[in-house]
Amino acid sequence: MFQKSPGRNENGIMSNPAATESEEALPLSARVAVVLFLLAVSFLGILDHDLWTPDEPRVACIANTMQKNGEWVVPTLAGEIFIEKPPLYFVVCGWCGKLFAPVLRCADPQQAFVGAARLSVAFCALGTLFAAFWLGCSLGGGRLYGWLAAMVLGTMPLFADQMHSMRVDVLLACCVGLAVAALASAYRNDHPWCLLWAALAAAGAFLSKGPIALVFIGIAWIPLFCIFIQKRRNASAGEEFRQGRGGEGSWWVAHLCAIALFLLLCGSWVFALWNHPNPDAWKQWFWDNQVGRFQGTVPSLGHQEPYAVWYYPVALVSVMGLWIPVFAYWLWWRGRWLKEHRQDWPRICSSGLGVICIWGFSGMLALTCAATKRGLYLLPLHAAYALMCSDACRHFLRNPVPAWLRWCCNATGMIVLVGYAGICLLPLAGLFIRFPDTALWQVLGHFGGYHVLTLAFGACGFVLWRKWAGVFALRQFLVSALLLILYFCVPMQAIDTHKSMREQFRAVCSILPENEGGWARTAAWNFDETVRAGLEFYDGIVLEPLPSDALQSGELRRVLEGGDARYDAILVQLRKHDLPEEFNPWIANAPGVDITSKRRLRYLTVGKPE
Repeated sequence: MFQKSPGRNENGIMSNPAATESEEALPLSARVAVVLFLLAVSFLGILDHDLWTPDEPRVACIANTMQKNGEWVVPTLAGEIFIEKPPLYFVVCGWCGKLFAPVLRCADPQQAFVGAARLSVAFCALGTLFAAFWLGCSLGGGRLYGWLAAMVLGTMPLFADQMHSMRVDVLLACCVGLAVAALASAYRNDHPWCLLWAALAAAGAFLSKGPIALVFIGIAWIPLFCIFIQKRRNASAGEEFRQGRGGEGSWWVAHLCAIALFLLLCGSWVFALWNHPNPDAWKQWFWDNQVGRFQGTVPSLGHQEPYAVWYYPVALVSVMGLWIPVFAYWLWWRGRWLKEHRQDWPRICSSGLGVICIWGFSGMLALTCAATKRGLYLLPLHAAYALMCSDACRHFLRNPVPAWLRWCCNATGMIVLVGYAGICLLPLAGLFIRFPDTALWQVLGHFGGYHVLTLAFGACGFVLWRKWAGVFALRQFLVSALLLILYFCVPMQAIDTHKSMREQFRAVCSILPENEGGWARTAAWNFDETVRAGLEFYDGIVLEPLPSDALQSGELRRVLEGGDARYDAILVQLRKHDLPEEFNPWIANAPGVDITSKRRLRYLTVGKPE
């Protein structure tokens, strides 16, 4: 099925980096099947579930607000600036929501906007998969390496899960991957004008997340640029080096144009932010969310793990999913190979293998140095880890697969088969037992369209499993893809019945005064970002917040006792022990709404309680 390509030796170090394949890495039928399964993993479950915490309510609210008020420089949340991240993803998300919401023809406008805006995530997923394919081709592995990289990346569980949520990091991962792929194409394959694409993608990454994007790209740029310099030095010794259509000057012009393009795009936003009328905008973005997050000096931003050295190596296990055995084998195999060839380290560092290792592991080290840590932050490096697994899969095309690894693949295939049977045949159990009358069992226990779709993919997967016998990479891809499709088709819809907060937020209106704009004289206290975003997005309610220290300063009690003529009531978010017992008279008969198990809103009217 696979064809060995010219110009590539057994260890994956190209004898001629510019070599191309004379034949396709995969036959047409296999390529079509891979593309269809990757599209299914990317798009299933995108349109028809509500906003999920922790990030989606905030992102959807900011994107919707920016689209309505036309403020493209500084995002706002519930009437206040919210400049943790640059605005590019919010703009993309908002425009997707505006353009595609009418196509969905949903009776609920908010729900239509959510599904349409989340399409931006699917587009980012496809862009990242293309970047992995391009990167595999550019690093000397040809189209075979590119296909394997896209197959592994698309079926990594953390990648697939994050690429179903509206988060800034999805656009960051896409832009970082495209930037590194363009740099590899420029420096390893002698395409100087790919530097312009790299600059455009790098600007998109910066405008999505900030300076950390340049760290991810810069780590990969260093070995690639060293390769470029070494090739120029060896050109006089007879090694082929294409100088571009304009000769030697084309590289200078391409570099200057790329730098100018990047500075123009990023500098325009930075200059606008610096000159924003609100003087707190620059401080909130740069000093609090960039410097403060790295140093851990702003505890309110959360995720503080300053001394967790093993945080990301452990998190890498969740990244790999069913590819963990392949990655473990790659570490052992390449580690032993590098030990045997340690005297040839300059050539190894200038190979595609060296670029992948430097990018993946140095990027993890850079994240470890920061005080704030979150498994999501590894998303821009997923392409590097996918290429590592792809390197092992390519090795198995010419060498026998270890028995234990083949056993793992067959065992996981059986587990997926059992999962398919259990989920798809569960509605038949309703003929013999009575399911609980809950929204969760309404999804799991009743046969619907998603069950049919799951069965269809399962049948296709069974046929392909038999057809691809003996090809380890394709079988492992198939098992991983089917497991994700199973999750996105049925369990995700059941989980949405618990994660959705749409009805709870709309129920808040029932405890507010019935007159139009009855919340105008209501203050807010102790709100988190999710509550602020949900009230604005679902109900259009924006309350003036009391200071966070209102309880300690006595302002909360003063307002409740009628000492502030601006307010008639306070909507508070309460958790256990949030208020001392002296406030019990106000809380005792106050109407409330449970947003989640941890978020309960109480409507406290002003005045002495009876």
